[in-house]
Amino acid sequence: MQARDEETYRDWLDTPEQVRIPGGESLQEVQDRVLPFVQDAVLKYKGGIIVLVSHRVVNKVLICTLLGLNNSFFWNFQMDTGGISRFQFNGNTVVLTGHNDISFMKTLKRAPTQDF
Repeated sequence: MQARDEETYRDWLDTPEQVRIPGGESLQEVQDRVLPFVQDAVLKYKGGIIVLVSHRVVNKVLICTLLGLNNSFFWNFQMDTGGISRFQFNGNTVVLTGHNDISFMKTLKRAPTQDF
């Protein structure tokens, strides 16, 4: 993106919540697509363990949403490739109990790919 469209890339770094990547989605569109799926899963498997695997942008948007943050906070936390975040759903309260856990990668003997 940086090589193809420097201005959009700068906007993405400065105000990601206002950018729609050409040929892709805005962060709001990602949120609108993903949140109903997560809400349905939480209701369907209430009290159970749910594992969701997705791309980094989707994960970061979902984390913002679950924490009650708008997408302008997208860059305020790191999400490494393979990083695991954990939440507990207690009624109407969502609690982040772990974030960006990559401890299981230590056996790979190489550094994980970092957030963008």
